Amino acid sequence: MELLTLLSLMFATFVYAVSPGPGIFAVLATSTRYGPVAALWLSIGHVIGDILYVSIAMFALTILAQ
Repeated sequence: MELLTLLSLMFATFVYAVSPGPGIFAVLATSTRYGPVAALWLSIGHVIGDILYVSIAMFALTILAQ
């Protein structure tokens, strides 16, 4: 992977990660209602889901580019 491609991907992933969305609001609501342990598990699940989503999107875009 070229350096420019890697930097572009890192920037896009960073913007995706820091933008608030429904997952963040779910974590906030869970933490206030059920406590930090439940919110931690929800956060871990959210991160795993994001990784899967980005991986599938990158794979599909690679297939389309070829």
